[in-house]
Amino acid sequence: MGSLADDMVTLFSTCERHIAEFSSQLCSKMQEYADLRASIVEVYYSSPTEKGSEVINKMNSTPSSISRCPDIILDTVFELIVEKGSHEILPLLTVSKRFHRRIMANPLLWRKIFIEIDHDLIESNSLSVPYINTCLERSRGILLDVVLDYSRCVDPHQFMRNYIYRMVVLATKEEEEQDRENILSHLDREFSGFDLDFGSSSGYPFYEKRLRSSLDIVRRLVGPEGAHAQRWRSAIISFGDTDNQTLWTLLSVEMPHLRSIRINQSYSSELDKILPHDPWPSLRELAISNMVDAIEIARAPVDFTVLTALEFCHDSIGYPSNFRTLSHCIALRELTIDCWELEFGKT
Repeated sequence: MGSLADDMVTLFSTCERHIAEFSSQLCSKMQEYADLRASIVEVYYSSPTEKGSEVINKMNSTPSSISRCPDIILDTVFELIVEKGSHEILPLLTVSKRFHRRIMANPLLWRKIFIEIDHDLIESNSLSVPYINTCLERSRGILLDVVLDYSRCVDPHQFMRNYIYRMVVLATKEEEEQDRENILSHLDREFSGFDLDFGSSSGYPFYEKRLRSSLDIVRRLVGPEGAHAQRWRSAIISFGDTDNQTLWTLLSVEMPHLRSIRINQSYSSELDKILPHDPWPSLRELAISNMVDAIEIARAPVDFTVLTALEFCHDSIGYPSNFRTLSHCIALRELTIDCWELEFGKT
Protein backbone atom coordinates (compact mmCIF):
# COMPACT_ATOMS: atom_id res chain seq x y z
CA MET A 1 0.00 0.00 0.00
CA GLY A 2 2.82 2.33 0.92
CA SER A 3 4.73 1.55 -2.27
CA LEU A 4 1.66 2.26 -4.40
CA ALA A 5 1.15 5.59 -2.66
CA ASP A 6 4.80 6.50 -3.19
CA ASP A 7 4.53 5.68 -6.90
CA MET A 8 1.41 7.83 -7.24
CA VAL A 9 3.05 10.74 -5.43
CA THR A 10 6.10 10.44 -7.71
CA LEU A 11 3.87 10.37 -10.81
CA PHE A 12 1.92 13.34 -9.51
CA SER A 13 5.14 15.32 -8.96
CA THR A 14 6.34 14.43 -12.45
CA CYS A 15 3.05 15.60 -14.00
CA GLU A 16 3.22 18.79 -11.98
CA ARG A 17 6.76 19.45 -13.25
CA HIS A 18 5.72 18.79 -16.86
CA ILE A 19 2.76 21.15 -16.52
CA ALA A 20 5.06 23.89 -15.21
CA GLU A 21 7.45 23.32 -18.13
CA PHE A 22 4.65 23.30 -20.69
CA SER A 23 3.13 26.42 -19.14
CA SER A 24 6.45 28.20 -19.46
CA GLN A 25 6.77 27.08 -23.08
CA LEU A 26 3.17 28.13 -23.75
CA CYS A 27 3.79 31.61 -22.34
CA SER A 28 6.92 31.92 -24.49
CA LYS A 29 5.07 30.82 -27.62
CA MET A 30 2.13 33.10 -26.89
CA GLN A 31 4.51 36.05 -26.62
CA GLU A 32 6.23 35.02 -29.84
CA TYR A 33 2.80 34.69 -31.48
CA ALA A 34 1.76 38.16 -30.30
CA ASP A 35 5.02 39.72 -31.54
CA LEU A 36 4.72 38.05 -34.94
CA ARG A 37 1.08 39.09 -35.23
CA ALA A 38 1.93 42.72 -34.43
CA SER A 39 4.82 42.67 -36.93
CA ILE A 40 2.67 41.27 -39.73
CA VAL A 41 -0.14 43.73 -39.01
CA GLU A 42 2.36 46.61 -39.11
CA VAL A 43 3.33 45.61 -42.66
CA TYR A 44 -0.19 46.43 -43.83
CA TYR A 45 -1.21 49.05 -41.28
CA SER A 46 1.66 51.11 -39.90
CA SER A 47 -0.05 54.40 -39.05
CA PRO A 48 -3.36 55.39 -37.39
CA THR A 49 -3.72 58.10 -40.07
CA GLU A 50 -3.95 55.56 -42.88
CA LYS A 51 -7.29 55.27 -44.62
CA GLY A 52 -8.89 52.19 -46.10
CA SER A 53 -7.90 53.16 -49.66
CA GLU A 54 -4.23 53.53 -48.61
CA VAL A 55 -4.26 50.09 -47.03
CA ILE A 56 -5.72 48.67 -50.26
CA ASN A 57 -2.79 50.05 -52.27
CA LYS A 58 -0.32 48.55 -49.81
CA MET A 59 -2.07 45.16 -49.91
CA ASN A 60 -2.26 45.17 -53.70
CA SER A 61 1.50 45.70 -53.86
CA THR A 62 1.99 42.35 -52.09
CA PRO A 63 -0.82 40.17 -53.49
CA SER A 64 0.82 36.81 -52.78
CA SER A 65 1.55 37.51 -49.11
CA ILE A 66 -1.86 39.00 -48.43
CA SER A 67 -3.56 35.97 -50.00
CA ARG A 68 -1.62 33.75 -47.58
CA CYS A 69 -2.30 36.00 -44.59
CA PRO A 70 -4.30 34.19 -41.85
CA ASP A 71 -7.84 35.36 -41.19
CA ILE A 72 -6.96 36.51 -37.68
CA ILE A 73 -4.34 38.91 -39.10
CA LEU A 74 -6.81 40.31 -41.61
CA ASP A 75 -9.38 40.79 -38.89
CA THR A 76 -6.84 42.66 -36.76
CA VAL A 77 -5.92 44.98 -39.65
CA PHE A 78 -9.59 45.64 -40.35
CA GLU A 79 -10.29 46.42 -36.69
CA LEU A 80 -7.44 48.94 -36.63
CA ILE A 81 -8.79 50.64 -39.75
CA VAL A 82 -12.26 51.14 -38.29
CA GLU A 83 -10.97 52.86 -35.14
CA LYS A 84 -11.95 56.13 -36.85
CA GLY A 85 -15.33 54.78 -37.94
CA SER A 86 -16.92 51.89 -39.83
CA HIS A 87 -17.04 54.02 -43.00
CA GLU A 88 -13.27 53.50 -43.41
CA ILE A 89 -13.79 49.79 -44.09
CA LEU A 90 -16.16 50.31 -47.03
CA PRO A 91 -13.46 50.54 -49.77
CA LEU A 92 -12.01 47.19 -48.65
CA LEU A 93 -15.27 45.42 -49.47
CA THR A 94 -14.40 45.56 -53.18
CA VAL A 95 -10.87 44.13 -52.92
CA SER A 96 -11.78 40.44 -53.04
CA LYS A 97 -14.49 37.95 -52.14
CA ARG A 98 -12.45 36.91 -49.13
CA PHE A 99 -12.21 40.48 -47.85
CA HIS A 100 -15.92 40.99 -48.43
CA ARG A 101 -16.79 37.81 -46.57
CA ARG A 102 -14.52 38.53 -43.59
CA ILE A 103 -15.73 42.14 -43.23
CA MET A 104 -19.42 41.41 -43.56
CA ALA A 105 -19.20 38.57 -41.03
CA ASN A 106 -17.42 40.53 -38.29
CA PRO A 107 -19.85 42.59 -36.12
CA LEU A 108 -16.96 44.46 -34.45
CA LEU A 109 -16.18 46.19 -37.76
CA TRP A 110 -19.63 47.81 -37.83
CA ARG A 111 -19.97 49.00 -34.24
CA LYS A 112 -18.40 52.46 -34.65
CA ILE A 113 -20.76 54.73 -36.57
CA PHE A 114 -19.27 58.02 -37.77
CA ILE A 115 -21.70 60.63 -39.11
CA GLU A 116 -20.63 64.09 -40.28
CA ILE A 117 -23.52 66.43 -41.05
CA ASP A 118 -22.95 69.31 -43.46
CA HIS A 119 -25.83 71.57 -44.50
CA ASP A 120 -23.90 72.42 -47.67
CA LEU A 121 -23.70 68.78 -48.76
CA ILE A 122 -27.27 67.51 -48.60
CA GLU A 123 -26.58 64.87 -51.27
CA SER A 124 -23.83 63.23 -49.21
CA ASN A 125 -26.02 63.50 -46.11
CA SER A 126 -28.63 61.34 -47.82
CA LEU A 127 -26.05 58.54 -48.15
CA SER A 128 -25.74 58.40 -44.36
CA VAL A 129 -29.08 56.60 -43.90
CA PRO A 130 -28.15 53.38 -45.79
CA TYR A 131 -24.74 53.49 -44.08
CA ILE A 132 -26.44 53.66 -40.67
CA ASN A 133 -28.82 50.85 -41.63
CA THR A 134 -25.90 48.64 -42.64
CA CYS A 135 -24.02 49.33 -39.39
CA LEU A 136 -27.09 48.63 -37.28
CA GLU A 137 -27.77 45.35 -39.10
CA ARG A 138 -24.20 44.07 -39.36
CA SER A 139 -23.24 44.91 -35.76
CA ARG A 140 -25.77 42.25 -34.73
CA GLY A 141 -26.91 43.72 -31.46
CA ILE A 142 -23.51 44.52 -29.91
CA LEU A 143 -23.01 47.91 -28.23
CA LEU A 144 -22.26 50.86 -30.50
CA ASP A 145 -19.74 53.71 -30.49
CA VAL A 146 -21.30 56.78 -32.11
CA VAL A 147 -19.58 59.89 -33.46
CA LEU A 148 -22.04 62.61 -34.48
CA ASP A 149 -20.34 65.68 -35.96
CA TYR A 150 -22.56 68.73 -36.43
CA SER A 151 -19.64 71.19 -36.34
CA ARG A 152 -20.06 72.12 -40.02
CA CYS A 153 -23.70 73.05 -39.56
CA VAL A 154 -24.46 76.77 -39.51
CA ASP A 155 -27.40 79.06 -38.88
CA PRO A 156 -29.45 80.49 -41.81
CA HIS A 157 -27.47 83.76 -41.83
CA GLN A 158 -24.10 82.03 -42.13
CA PHE A 159 -25.50 79.54 -44.63
CA MET A 160 -26.65 82.41 -46.88
CA ARG A 161 -23.31 84.12 -46.44
CA ASN A 162 -21.39 81.00 -47.46
CA TYR A 163 -23.68 80.53 -50.45
CA ILE A 164 -23.12 84.09 -51.68
CA TYR A 165 -19.36 83.73 -51.20
CA ARG A 166 -19.31 80.60 -53.34
CA MET A 167 -21.30 82.32 -56.07
CA VAL A 168 -18.91 85.27 -56.06
CA VAL A 169 -15.88 82.98 -56.26
CA LEU A 170 -17.39 81.14 -59.23
CA ALA A 171 -18.36 84.40 -60.94
CA THR A 172 -14.84 85.83 -60.52
CA LYS A 173 -12.83 82.71 -61.39
CA GLU A 174 -11.43 84.50 -64.46
CA GLU A 175 -10.34 87.52 -62.41
CA GLU A 176 -6.87 88.04 -61.03
CA GLU A 177 -6.35 86.63 -57.55
CA GLN A 178 -5.79 90.07 -56.02
CA ASP A 179 -8.95 91.45 -57.65
CA ARG A 180 -10.94 88.51 -56.32
CA GLU A 181 -9.58 89.05 -52.81
CA ASN A 182 -10.55 92.74 -53.01
CA ILE A 183 -14.08 91.79 -54.06
CA LEU A 184 -14.42 89.27 -51.25
CA SER A 185 -13.00 91.73 -48.73
CA HIS A 186 -15.53 94.35 -49.83
CA LEU A 187 -18.32 91.78 -49.68
CA ASP A 188 -17.27 90.81 -46.16
CA ARG A 189 -17.50 94.44 -44.98
CA GLU A 190 -20.90 94.88 -46.60
CA PHE A 191 -22.19 91.58 -45.26
CA SER A 192 -21.29 92.44 -41.65
CA GLY A 193 -23.90 95.19 -41.70
CA PHE A 194 -26.46 93.28 -43.74
CA ASP A 195 -29.46 92.13 -41.71
CA LEU A 196 -30.74 88.72 -42.73
CA ASP A 197 -33.64 88.03 -40.41
CA PHE A 198 -35.42 84.87 -41.51
CA GLY A 199 -37.45 84.65 -38.33
CA SER A 200 -37.03 80.86 -38.39
CA SER A 201 -35.58 78.20 -40.62
CA SER A 202 -39.02 77.66 -42.14
CA GLY A 203 -38.68 81.10 -43.73
CA TYR A 204 -35.82 79.78 -45.85
CA PRO A 205 -36.83 76.64 -47.79
CA PHE A 206 -33.30 75.64 -48.91
CA TYR A 207 -32.02 75.79 -45.36
CA GLU A 208 -35.10 74.03 -43.98
CA LYS A 209 -34.60 71.14 -46.41
CA ARG A 210 -31.02 70.68 -45.25
CA LEU A 211 -31.95 70.95 -41.59
CA ARG A 212 -34.72 68.37 -42.00
CA SER A 213 -32.32 66.03 -43.82
CA SER A 214 -29.74 66.24 -41.01
CA LEU A 215 -32.31 65.65 -38.28
CA ASP A 216 -33.70 62.63 -40.15
CA ILE A 217 -30.23 61.09 -39.96
CA VAL A 218 -30.17 61.54 -36.18
CA ARG A 219 -33.66 60.07 -35.87
CA ARG A 220 -32.52 56.98 -37.75
CA LEU A 221 -29.45 56.69 -35.56
CA VAL A 222 -31.52 56.98 -32.37
CA GLY A 223 -34.25 54.68 -33.65
CA PRO A 224 -38.01 54.61 -33.01
CA GLU A 225 -38.62 55.46 -29.36
CA GLY A 226 -34.86 55.32 -28.80
CA ALA A 227 -34.55 51.63 -29.71
CA HIS A 228 -31.07 51.99 -31.25
CA ALA A 229 -29.86 54.48 -28.64
CA GLN A 230 -30.21 51.75 -26.03
CA ARG A 231 -27.23 50.08 -27.71
CA TRP A 232 -24.97 53.13 -27.49
CA ARG A 233 -21.81 52.42 -25.50
CA SER A 234 -20.03 55.72 -26.17
CA ALA A 235 -20.85 58.96 -27.95
CA ILE A 236 -18.94 61.97 -29.24
CA ILE A 237 -21.29 64.80 -30.20
CA SER A 238 -19.94 67.98 -31.81
CA PHE A 239 -22.29 70.90 -32.32
CA GLY A 240 -22.32 73.68 -34.90
CA ASP A 241 -23.45 77.30 -34.82
CA THR A 242 -27.14 76.47 -34.65
CA ASP A 243 -29.81 76.09 -32.00
CA ASN A 244 -29.09 72.65 -30.57
CA GLN A 245 -32.32 72.23 -28.63
CA THR A 246 -34.02 70.15 -31.34
CA LEU A 247 -30.99 67.88 -31.58
CA TRP A 248 -30.92 67.34 -27.81
CA THR A 249 -34.63 66.61 -27.86
CA LEU A 250 -33.93 63.74 -30.26
CA LEU A 251 -31.07 62.53 -28.07
CA SER A 252 -33.02 62.74 -24.81
CA VAL A 253 -33.89 59.07 -24.75
CA GLU A 254 -32.94 56.18 -22.52
CA MET A 255 -29.33 55.06 -22.98
CA PRO A 256 -28.83 52.41 -20.30
CA HIS A 257 -25.44 51.22 -21.61
CA LEU A 258 -23.83 54.59 -22.30
CA ARG A 259 -20.50 54.66 -20.44
CA SER A 260 -18.72 57.58 -22.11
CA ILE A 261 -19.86 60.82 -23.71
CA ARG A 262 -17.98 63.84 -25.04
CA ILE A 263 -19.83 67.03 -25.91
CA ASN A 264 -17.95 69.53 -28.09
CA GLN A 265 -18.70 73.16 -28.87
CA SER A 266 -22.07 73.68 -27.25
CA TYR A 267 -23.37 77.24 -26.99
CA SER A 268 -25.16 76.85 -23.69
CA SER A 269 -23.60 77.07 -20.25
CA GLU A 270 -26.68 75.56 -18.60
CA LEU A 271 -26.15 71.83 -18.70
CA ASP A 272 -29.59 70.99 -17.44
CA LYS A 273 -30.92 72.54 -20.66
CA ILE A 274 -28.59 70.79 -23.10
CA LEU A 275 -28.39 67.37 -21.47
CA PRO A 276 -31.22 64.85 -21.11
CA HIS A 277 -33.18 65.17 -17.89
CA ASP A 278 -32.83 61.48 -17.05
CA PRO A 279 -29.28 60.50 -16.05
CA TRP A 280 -27.36 57.81 -17.85
CA PRO A 281 -27.11 55.05 -15.24
CA SER A 282 -23.94 53.45 -16.67
CA LEU A 283 -22.03 56.69 -17.40
CA ARG A 284 -18.42 56.64 -16.20
CA GLU A 285 -16.71 59.22 -18.43
CA LEU A 286 -18.02 62.75 -19.06
CA ALA A 287 -16.22 65.38 -21.17
CA ILE A 288 -17.68 68.77 -22.07
CA SER A 289 -15.06 70.71 -24.02
CA ASN A 290 -14.61 73.63 -26.42
CA MET A 291 -17.47 75.49 -24.79
CA VAL A 292 -18.05 79.13 -25.65
CA ASP A 293 -18.76 79.91 -22.00
CA ALA A 294 -17.64 78.40 -18.75
CA ILE A 295 -20.11 75.85 -17.46
CA GLU A 296 -21.54 74.76 -14.17
CA ILE A 297 -20.95 71.02 -14.12
CA ALA A 298 -23.02 70.65 -10.96
CA ARG A 299 -26.10 71.04 -13.18
CA ALA A 300 -25.22 67.98 -15.25
CA PRO A 301 -27.76 65.21 -14.47
CA VAL A 302 -25.16 62.52 -13.79
CA ASP A 303 -24.02 60.55 -10.78
CA PHE A 304 -20.63 62.10 -9.98
CA THR A 305 -19.82 59.47 -7.37
CA VAL A 306 -19.22 56.81 -10.04
CA LEU A 307 -17.40 58.92 -12.67
CA THR A 308 -13.86 57.75 -13.44
CA ALA A 309 -13.02 60.54 -15.93
CA LEU A 310 -14.23 64.16 -16.05
CA GLU A 311 -13.37 67.11 -18.32
CA PHE A 312 -14.94 70.58 -18.23
CA CYS A 313 -14.29 74.28 -18.89
CA HIS A 314 -13.64 76.91 -16.24
CA ASP A 315 -12.94 80.65 -16.47
CA SER A 316 -11.24 83.10 -14.13
CA ILE A 317 -14.46 83.92 -12.27
CA GLY A 318 -15.90 80.46 -12.75
CA TYR A 319 -18.46 78.61 -10.70
CA PRO A 320 -17.32 77.72 -7.16
CA SER A 321 -19.78 74.82 -7.32
CA ASN A 322 -17.51 73.15 -9.91
CA PHE A 323 -14.85 72.51 -7.32
CA ARG A 324 -17.37 71.58 -4.65
CA THR A 325 -18.74 69.01 -7.09
CA LEU A 326 -15.29 67.44 -7.37
CA SER A 327 -15.50 66.39 -3.75
CA HIS A 328 -18.27 63.97 -4.76
CA CYS A 329 -16.09 62.32 -7.45
CA ILE A 330 -14.76 59.60 -5.17
CA ALA A 331 -14.02 57.17 -8.04
CA LEU A 332 -12.31 59.77 -10.29
CA ARG A 333 -9.03 58.67 -11.89
CA GLU A 334 -8.67 61.30 -14.63
CA LEU A 335 -9.51 65.03 -14.39
CA THR A 336 -9.05 67.69 -17.09
CA ILE A 337 -9.97 71.34 -16.52
CA ASP A 338 -9.90 73.68 -19.52
CA CYS A 339 -9.17 77.12 -18.08
CA TRP A 340 -10.14 80.45 -19.62
CA GLU A 341 -8.94 83.95 -18.80
CA LEU A 342 -11.47 86.66 -19.54
CA GLU A 343 -8.90 89.21 -20.77
CA PHE A 344 -6.33 87.00 -22.44
CA GLY A 345 -8.38 84.13 -23.80
CA LYS A 346 -7.75 80.49 -23.36
CA THR A 347 -4.75 79.38 -21.30
